[in-house]
Amino acid sequence: MGPEVIIDNLGLKKNYGGWKAMWQSICYNLLMVSEFARREPNIAFTHIYPGNVDTGMLVFTNPLARFFMFLFCPFIWLITVTPEECAQWLLFALFDGEGGLNRRSNKGDDIGMKNFPKTKDAQKAVWEHSMQATTVDTPVK
Repeated sequence: MGPEVIIDNLGLKKNYGGWKAMWQSICYNLLMVSEFARREPNIAFTHIYPGNVDTGMLVFTNPLARFFMFLFCPFIWLITVTPEECAQWLLFALFDGEGGLNRRSNKGDDIGMKNFPKTKDAQKAVWEHSMQATTVDTPVK
């Protein structure tokens, strides 16, 4: 999981960076799922880390790139799983969840609150920021 949430820079309006955005979005997503679970405790909300999945994204048409991918394929096969295997783990985890927040690893194991963002009031702040960013004020007719 990513680093702590930067409360005074939600939406990364200051000091935006691709890497920072990626890690913060992981935290935002987790905090939003957690807030949904808090608001609806009888519904199972599951946040799953799928791990490294060989999606076929590394297929190239350039002959030189194809050659290098051929050399790296054994390494890639060691650190990835097939989409079918990933789907089996994730479906198991989804159907095994109980009401409230469920956090699962790439093998469907319950990871509890391990590495949950600990920034004070982050869940409330991300919820309020998200509501403000996505709500459109429509004039009443």
